[in-house]
Amino acid sequence: AFYHLQGKDMFVQKNHSHNEIEIIQVINGNGIVIKNDSTYELKSQYIYVIDARNAHIVYPQSEDCNDYIRNKIVIEADSFERFCKSIGIYEVLESLFNGAPISTKYNPNIDLLYKEIYELVNMAKRESIGFAYGYIVQLLHWVCSQKDGDGRYRQNTTIQKVLNIISEKKGITTLDE
Repeated sequence: AFYHLQGKDMFVQKNHSHNEIEIIQVINGNGIVIKNDSTYELKSQYIYVIDARNAHIVYPQSEDCNDYIRNKIVIEADSFERFCKSIGIYEVLESLFNGAPISTKYNPNIDLLYKEIYELVNMAKRESIGFAYGYIVQLLHWVCSQKDGDGRYRQNTTIQKVLNIISEKKGITTLDE
């Protein structure tokens, strides 16, 4: 996980693939994103969900990328897919892989969620990784709620249970509140 990452990393501006899933929130910057043979505008305040096992490119407009700032989750694809299947949300993840970017419409809770995931991953404790997965599910839940015209998607009771456990254990307010 990365929080407020600025500038280039080793894959920015390069067509590449790897056995991971990327969930990128662009805080600042513009350019293009190519995924699944579709080209999307890279815009501030949008989230991009990428199945990085397929060739993709994130190409910020400026050559030095200094104005490109993002929050980024990179997670091993096979284990996260198994996790999503086990709680019944794989179809949700798959729809995000194939879909357009989602506007965050400046939501400070999204930024706080990325920060919490970043801190949990850096703890490198087994239980903190479990909480990070839970927060990622919460992030995907929020992204999907923005995707549909009525602002909601079919509630999954397993997702709600995961979100309730996270709230109770960590004292976190959910994004829906």
